[in-house]
Order: sequence, then structure tokens, then C-alpha cells
Amino acid sequence: MSDHLAGESQRPVTGAGILVSRFLISGDRRHAVLLLLHPYSARKLISQVWVLALRRSFARDESERRVFEYLNGVVARAGKPVPAQRLVEIIGLSLENSPTASRSAKRHVLPVLSDLIRREFQGDEQRAELVRAAEIRIDRRGRKDRMWSLRRRRAGLVSTTGLNSLVGQILKAQSAYSRELLEALPDEESGSAAVEVVGRVVAAVLKERFPQPPSPELISKFAAKVAKSSGDVRLDKLLTEAVVRDVLARADGVIDAPDDLVLHAKVMAFVQAVEDLGMYPWEVDRVINVAERAAEDAGVHLTKRFDH
Repeated sequence: MSDHLAGESQRPVTGAGILVSRFLISGDRRHAVLLLLHPYSARKLISQVWVLALRRSFARDESERRVFEYLNGVVARAGKPVPAQRLVEIIGLSLENSPTASRSAKRHVLPVLSDLIRREFQGDEQRAELVRAAEIRIDRRGRKDRMWSLRRRRAGLVSTTGLNSLVGQILKAQSAYSRELLEALPDEESGSAAVEVVGRVVAAVLKERFPQPPSPELISKFAAKVAKSSGDVRLDKLLTEAVVRDVLARADGVIDAPDDLVLHAKVMAFVQAVEDLGMYPWEVDRVINVAERAAEDAGVHLTKRFDH
């Protein structure tokens, strides 16, 4: 997931983001005192950088065993033994957005992040774009939780630059939880365009999300999250599992459900996979853009992007 479209900044744009980026690039704990200039926003940003870093490193694991062993090794090297339950809380906090982690578990965020940065994000550019993605993620989660104003902000604009089709823009808006953008876009009237682009996009991200062959337990757990977040009472866990299995098998089989519901299940599976993988916005653009080009190469007429 390292490729991205040219033209979109991958550098932090907020004061807190710039300071966090400098801290991560330098690797010098003494620079952490600068973060006190933005105590609340820096702490919130570091938390999301940590979530992204762990998800990008461990999201495709068949189980949580490897991340458990990794966390246990980090805290052991720090010379402070941690109960297994604390490690479970850390995993839940990072991979499942669990709100129940104790303060004791949260104290391990910075040591784990420092170790991950050294291991997995070794270049200055990689670290800067990780912080930039975390800035956007904070805004994205605010939109999802409906806690923040939907007015545009400097750190969290939802860009569709580089996307060529209306369905591509809709997918980007869905993945960013941008109600503002969704309301500004017209409906996609071309069923073939929607089916073709959505099918290719969800196949690409699910291939990234699941090891091959994926276990039934992993698909079941994923499907439960998709069904819960869909907002459509018709989409239950069993139907979502059937759709995910069909996509992963590239079977293009007949699913006993209305076409619009199957399409909705695929869109929501795409959104959940983006979340689970910690994908950067420019990586989402890249996946959509590739699907648009493939659809056009296959002779599908795409509704042109809507510029407003």
C-alpha cells in the first residue's frame, strides 16, 4: 500500500502535526517536551499515529498472536513486566477501537510507537506521511461519530482530486465518512458503472485485508463489523459473509439478495477494510483510480466526476 497519487500533500499541516512529525523523525525523546505546546491535540494525534502504525503492521495477521508477542517483547525490553490482560487491552485499543482500555494500558502507547517507528517507518518521508494520515484520520473519525462540525477544516479536507468518475467520488466520500461530500454529489444513475468500479475496488482492498486462504473466523468477525456499521437493517452478518466470500473467491456467484443490497454490502466492506488496514487517503485514491481505468478498459462507460 505504498503507492499514492501525485499531487496530494503527505506532509503534516497542523501545528501539533508538525511537532509530532519532528519528534518521530528525530527519534529523540527530549523533543517530546515540544509537544506540550499542543497538549491535547498532540496527545490525540500521537494516539492515532499509533493506531495507524499498528494496523499497517499487523492488520493482515490471521490471529492476534503475533501482535501480542510483539507487544510483550517491547514492554519486556523496557524492563517493566505487564500483565497479559493489559496487552489484550492495548490490542483492543489499537485494532478494534475499544474504548475500555485502562490508563495503565495507554501508558504504553509511546514506547510501542517509538519501537514501531524504528522498525517499520524508517524514512523521514514515511514518518511525515504517517502523521499526515493521522491528522486526516482524526477528522474522519470526528465525522463518523458526528461529534465535530462538518465545515471544512485545514487538516481534514476530503479531496477527490485525481478521481475520474462520480462513483469513484462517492466511494471516496464513503471511506472518509463525509456526509457533506455525499450530499453534494448527485446519485450514480449508471448501474453498470457502480457494479464494475465497486466490484474492483472491494476486491482489491479485501485481498489486502485477508491472508490467503482466510479463516472462517476472520471473515465472520469482519462481517459482523460491516453489518453493524451499515445502517441498513436488511444487511445482516450472514449476508455480509456471503458477499465477502464471493468477492474473495472471485466467483461472481448469484447471491440471494437484491442487487442494490449486495452493492451496499460491498461498499460497506470496502469502508471497513480501509479502516482495518489503516489505509492512507492517497492509497484509497490509488485503488479507486486503478478500478476506474480497468472499468473503462473493459468498455464500461463511467459517469464523469462531478465538480462543484
